[in-house]
Amino acid sequence: MVIPEKYLKAAVHGFLMGLGIVELFNCQSKARKFVLGSAVGWHAHATFYHLVLEKKQTRRNYHEG
Repeated sequence: MVIPEKYLKAAVHGFLMGLGIVELFNCQSKARKFVLGSAVGWHAHATFYHLVLEKKQTRRNYHEG
């Protein structure tokens, strides 16, 4: 059984998003919370993109006219 690449990418971003959320509850400084919040938002967007918006890419031969 082969898992499509888009699901693997979404799983990695989802995992990193979860780690960022856990770390948000443990950090103290406002600057670190801002950076972690930005990272969590980025990984949430990437997870959504891979699961919903990403289309199967086809290779194009640029040598063809």
